[in-house]
Amino acid sequence: MITESVERFDRTADGYLRWWAPVLAPASVRLMDRLEAVDHGLTGGRPLDAIDIGCGTGNLLFGAARRWPSARLVGLDASTGMLTVARRKAASLPDSVRARISFVMSDAANIPAPDASFDLVMSAFMIQQVPDRAAVFGELHRILKPGGFVAIAGWLTEKAPFEPEAVLEEVLAKAGVVRPAPRDANRAISSRFGRPPPSFGTPAFGAWLHARTISPTGGRPRTSCATGPRRETWICSSRWPKTYAAGRS
Repeated sequence: MITESVERFDRTADGYLRWWAPVLAPASVRLMDRLEAVDHGLTGGRPLDAIDIGCGTGNLLFGAARRWPSARLVGLDASTGMLTVARRKAASLPDSVRARISFVMSDAANIPAPDASFDLVMSAFMIQQVPDRAAVFGELHRILKPGGFVAIAGWLTEKAPFEPEAVLEEVLAKAGVVRPAPRDANRAISSRFGRPPPSFGTPAFGAWLHARTISPTGGRPRTSCATGPRRETWICSSRWPKTYAAGRS
C-alpha cells in the first residue's frame, strides 16, 4: 500500500539518512543491547533468522549484522527510496556481513514470508507510521517462530519538550513554513538556544542541526520496556509468547 507516509519517505530518503538517522541511531543500539541481555546466544554465534520491519536506511539492520555474526537478516520496507539508500549503504559493508543481508519491498501488514519464519522480529520507529496497527501486529505474530523474540522501539508521548522537535519547529519557521508549534516548543527553543542558527540550507546550518539533535545533552527517543503490546509505542526486550503477541488466547 502506497500511503502518504511512504511517498514522503520516497522523496526524503537521502535527507533522512544524513540528518534524521543519526538522531535515532542510539535507540537502535539500546534495543540491541537489551536483546543481548536476554538472549546471550546472539553474540555467541547462535544461528538465527531475523527481520527488521521498516528497516529504513539501515540503522538497526546493519548494526545487528555487525554485532551478530551468525544472523541471517532481512530488511523490509514499503519505501523504494529508503531501500535504495539502504542498498547503497550495504555495498560498503564487508562481504561477510553483506552476504547475510537481503531486502524486501513490502508493507508491514502483508509480509511476504511463511508462517513461523523468524527467530527475531525487530522494528524501530515504524509502528506509528502504519494505518492499520492491528494488521501489522498480526503479521508479526504470524511470522515469529515459537519462543522467538520481538523487539520494537518507538515514540512515547511525554509532557517534557523534545529537543529535535523544538529544532524542527525553528527550522520550519526559518524556512517560512508556518504551522502551530507544539505546546512548550517555543519555550524549549528559547531556553536551549541562545542565538539564531546559521542560514537555512547551508553546510553550517546542517552541522548546527546535527550537533543539537544528537548532542549528549540533547533529546532522545522516549522508550519503555514491556513484555507485550500494552502501550501504544514501546520496546519489548523479553520473550513475547506467540499466543499473546496478537492478543489471541
